[in-house]
Amino acid sequence: MCSVALIVSLLFYPSTANANDEVSDSDETYETVVKSYRVRPTDETTGIAETIDVSQEVKTVATVSKVLGEAVGVQVRKLGGLGSYSAASIRGSTSSQVPVFLDGVQLNAGGFPSVDLGDLNLSTFGEIEIYRGGAPVALGVSGIGGAVALKTRRFDESISQIALSFGSWNSKRIVVLQGMPIGKLQALTILTAQSADGDFEYLNQNGTLRNDADDSIDHRQNNAHIMYSGLLKLDRSVGDWDWTLLNDLFVKRHGVSGIGNIPTRNASLRTLRDTVTLRLKIDFTRRLNLVLEANYLGIRSDFDDLENEIGVGHQRTVSSVDTAAIGATSTVDWSYINTTVLRASTRYEVFSFKEIMQDVYSGLKRRVRTDIGLQHDWSPWRVLLFSPALRVEIHNTRYGGGKGPVALGTLKGGEVDKAYWSPSLGGKLEILSGLFLRANVGRYVRTPDIAELFGDRGAVVGNLELRPEAGVNSDVGIMYTMQDFGVLSLLRFNVAFFSMRAKDLIAYVQNSQNTVRPENIDDARILGGEAGFRTAFLDRVTVAGNYTYLYGINLSDKPYHNGKRLPGRPTHEVFGKVEINQLFKSLEGAGWLSVDYAGSNYLDQANFKEDALARLYFGVGARISHQKSGLSFTVEAKNIFNKITARDDEGHLRPLRDFEGFPLPGRTIFATLHWSVPRKMESKQ
Repeated sequence: MCSVALIVSLLFYPSTANANDEVSDSDETYETVVKSYRVRPTDETTGIAETIDVSQEVKTVATVSKVLGEAVGVQVRKLGGLGSYSAASIRGSTSSQVPVFLDGVQLNAGGFPSVDLGDLNLSTFGEIEIYRGGAPVALGVSGIGGAVALKTRRFDESISQIALSFGSWNSKRIVVLQGMPIGKLQALTILTAQSADGDFEYLNQNGTLRNDADDSIDHRQNNAHIMYSGLLKLDRSVGDWDWTLLNDLFVKRHGVSGIGNIPTRNASLRTLRDTVTLRLKIDFTRRLNLVLEANYLGIRSDFDDLENEIGVGHQRTVSSVDTAAIGATSTVDWSYINTTVLRASTRYEVFSFKEIMQDVYSGLKRRVRTDIGLQHDWSPWRVLLFSPALRVEIHNTRYGGGKGPVALGTLKGGEVDKAYWSPSLGGKLEILSGLFLRANVGRYVRTPDIAELFGDRGAVVGNLELRPEAGVNSDVGIMYTMQDFGVLSLLRFNVAFFSMRAKDLIAYVQNSQNTVRPENIDDARILGGEAGFRTAFLDRVTVAGNYTYLYGINLSDKPYHNGKRLPGRPTHEVFGKVEINQLFKSLEGAGWLSVDYAGSNYLDQANFKEDALARLYFGVGARISHQKSGLSFTVEAKNIFNKITARDDEGHLRPLRDFEGFPLPGRTIFATLHWSVPRKMESKQ
């Protein structure tokens, strides 16, 4: 891996000589400005999508899961607390059906089909693009639920920033950001360290759901984490050629705390992720450009439960995945009416697993995936756009077999060759100036993961007969943007209705006393609506909010699941925020209030009534900034009323949670001191 070069560069990075205190996260490909509003890629697509600017979130202890959880149409489930496991679904999809990209590198990899949002460092990113439903071909693979694209920060001039944060449960974080030109290179370095004890209070029911007498308020145990990350990004332009080299390294260790009534003390998980990307963009002419990419992703996971606290045996398991990919994307503007995008890529994945205590080594499982995507944008009139697209995936997955547990003997090998196709059609019509109607329909697939095909961790038996999960998505919606209209400096709103029918969903079924086997047993139908708005008054008062309605039904072949609501998908989700900014001579003040509601949220497939909980959280925050010195101080409180329980239909208290047995934290307070070195001060260095 390329971590040595990164660490050396970070430790001996030269000081800046000339700097600007602001980061510009603009993408050089999209610099269109309409009435002072910069048009982003998510505005130009026919799909229902949005871009969230997170470049200023370094001034708070915000996380990727928090930002995504506040977005319309996105559901995020967490195990609880800062740094804990969290996973996102879009419009009711599963988390494995949402591909997540880090500057073009897909983080979903063989053996790790779902991306843990808790392992992503928000301070690294400048923008997050969310595609609900379909995604443009240029992005790469599109999931059944959509896609999330994380864009690392960009800058135009030198910058130097540092942020120190402290908060509840002994939480600490430091972020150091340095961007500067080195000759003809633009170099950006971001270092982050974060830790927390995670010992928040929760309701321990001691395993008795209907006996309140033995309930107690306890502190979460073995929930601490410590993580480090480093980003090195180099950009250079030579004529019509733009080069980018990026290395992002992440290391984390955290306790595996177990369910609420059976705490653990020593079980732990270590994770290492290394991402390397090399990108070249060539503008041959004004109408023809080519983007070439090569990337590497390595993930190491070390799970230690030698004392059998989790309850599935004494184990020390080490999993690893290495992927290497190359790709090319060509965009041809034939005319103002026709534009064609062609993307082709090949990705090679190697996944392995070793159980040290049982001396089980599954051997290497390999996959070669070739993706070809073609999209044509046809705009016969300026106000009308049609965008048909076709994606084809060709997979070759093979496994030679390996040593399994004593009960299983040698694990069976095999080879699977499959091709999958995903057509889609989108349309966009500008009804009035700034008012757009969008409609889309498409078929999308998620192919079986390497571990699902060939098994994993000894106890999971592979199934070579698995069919891919397939879904047909459709949506229709309107979006309106208006700017500088009297006291309104900005008004944006969108409304959309969507439906999805997903077939052959993969679920793990008990195969024997000690093993499970993945099978295609579930179908699902999802209907819903979403609405969001953002408005600003005189650039001083900002009001934003969104609402998502989700009706998801399990159409499983299993009678005890058929007709049940899909777990982890609240029927109603509401988020709102009001922020006020005011200048006081050399100081600038800001204050905000937020509300977050989730209702009718079942936690398991059986839909027990006591688990259908609703929660309502309030948050407040304030910031004071001194423009001349570049200093700012932010205090933010979440769940200010310390809501950790709710009563079920029978009046019994239940801990608030997203996953059964894993409680969510109560009141959380963070304070951040942020310093952005002013230009004048840097020029004297």
